[in-house]
Amino acid sequence: MVPASEVEKAMSGDELLELYRRMLVIRKFEVFIRDHHSRTSTEDVLFHGMTHLSIGQEAAAVGACAALERDDYIATTYRNHAALLAKGADPGKVLAEIMGRRNGYNHGKGGSMHVTVPEVGSLGSYATVGVSAAVALGAAFAALKNKTKRVAVGFFGDGAINTGIVAESFNMAALWRCPVIFFCEDNHYALTTPTRSVSPPQPYSARATAHGIPAVHVDGSDVVEVYEATRAAVARARDGLGPTYVEAKTYRLVGHMVGERFEDRYRAHGELDRWKGRDALARLPDVLQSAYGVTADALAAVDRAADAVIKQAIEYSLSSELPSAEEVGSGVFAPSPEGGPG
Repeated sequence: MVPASEVEKAMSGDELLELYRRMLVIRKFEVFIRDHHSRTSTEDVLFHGMTHLSIGQEAAAVGACAALERDDYIATTYRNHAALLAKGADPGKVLAEIMGRRNGYNHGKGGSMHVTVPEVGSLGSYATVGVSAAVALGAAFAALKNKTKRVAVGFFGDGAINTGIVAESFNMAALWRCPVIFFCEDNHYALTTPTRSVSPPQPYSARATAHGIPAVHVDGSDVVEVYEATRAAVARARDGLGPTYVEAKTYRLVGHMVGERFEDRYRAHGELDRWKGRDALARLPDVLQSAYGVTADALAAVDRAADAVIKQAIEYSLSSELPSAEEVGSGVFAPSPEGGPG
């Protein structure tokens, strides 16, 4: 965590408290999903299918999105809830979408892995590894050509570093000097494979710097450090200086997907406990109290406010029905010239 003296230089206490609140909402949001998912619950099941949580990675998404304007773009992976909420998506509509409800952002048809919220600049969540980098590049290229000064952030994991589409995106972004930030959330695993076992022993950023893209490494559990690095990359992009690669070292404190039963088989002994000790949500309250004099009562009030957000989101989600069978084709196919489904 950034020392208290450095924190004071980076942002005000109110600003940091707001980032803490956002992380807390995301954590509670995903804990609720985990606890009411069909793969882990025997009663009160509200969620079905593949769901990927980012519990432990909240500081990376919140720090990055705090450096963006509302009309800036993001493209995310299937581990997308944190970035969507951090960018300003409504928790109730996101939760409803994950539940498959009609009042979700995509009327329950996107589900957990494909939530899209264009009104906050979210261009989609992609299950195909590495695609988010290319989508962000496309948005940045459009912004460049249209001279809008918007920037785009493509979130992807360390497992995507070995994909061709990420390498191609680096090359094209550097060639065209696109206003894009390639944001790698390095949580050390590609699904259940330790990435250190499938990549040569060098920084992943070497793939970006080989194309002339400047790279910065940050502690992904330090929301201030992430924010400062992303803010600098955004300023660089708006000034027409091209792309930046940001690598945030982070860790998911849960399995690859909800209901995973074998994470003990691929995590090193003691690894999970070590990373729990670096959990931003466990450490940030101490920084707020020691550096800014935030009281325990004030922190408790933030916690209650986050609970209220989640309660409201749940009530909103449950107020809607599931889509009917008759709606299966609506919003999926473009109308044909005859006016029927395409």
